[in-house]
Amino acid sequence: MNVDRRQLALPALAIGLLGVMPAFAGADEDAVAKNLEAFRAAQASSNGEILASLCAAELSYSHSSGVVEDKATFIANATNGKSKWLSLVYENPTIRVVGPAAIVRFHWLGEQEAVADGKKSSTNLHILMNWQSRARTGNCCPARRPSSDSADAQESGQPERRRLSRLIPKIALAERTICRRKLGIGNESGPAKSTRILAHVATSGAV
Repeated sequence: MNVDRRQLALPALAIGLLGVMPAFAGADEDAVAKNLEAFRAAQASSNGEILASLCAAELSYSHSSGVVEDKATFIANATNGKSKWLSLVYENPTIRVVGPAAIVRFHWLGEQEAVADGKKSSTNLHILMNWQSRARTGNCCPARRPSSDSADAQESGQPERRRLSRLIPKIALAERTICRRKLGIGNESGPAKSTRILAHVATSGAV
């Protein structure tokens, strides 16, 4: 039987791509679940800062009415203070990991109250979300290196310059600590920030 080399090359290429494709581990499903709950809590409390941290810049947020919002519009409308959540539940969530993406489905049950007239409204929806893995880095603050002046100070023996040269590593450490806190690195009590919502679709029917 004659076998075309190209027929062998394509499966080999596919296997190679699967080998290098970034993927969630089992622990990453837990991270998505943690972020999903953080997103729900942020919606319920109209916390724009947390909503922003959990949404990708390219967010496409589709409502059951057919209205589609980008990230800025979604956050602005979610935090405009025109209504408040009395309850918001993400019921029976399921998470399916596919490479660097996570497909999330759940049953949305919510009740809101309008601030202007106290009118209550309920929502009963099925939600489909696409979460994307985003690499997180702690290099927002490059390590500060001693300047040539501080090196000269050690040689010259001037007390003031020697004192400054000793302070530089401490300042650099403080800067890196602040940056790590901003990124959520080492803060296990906060939301995991390696995943972001890329797409959100709401419908009154099953998805």
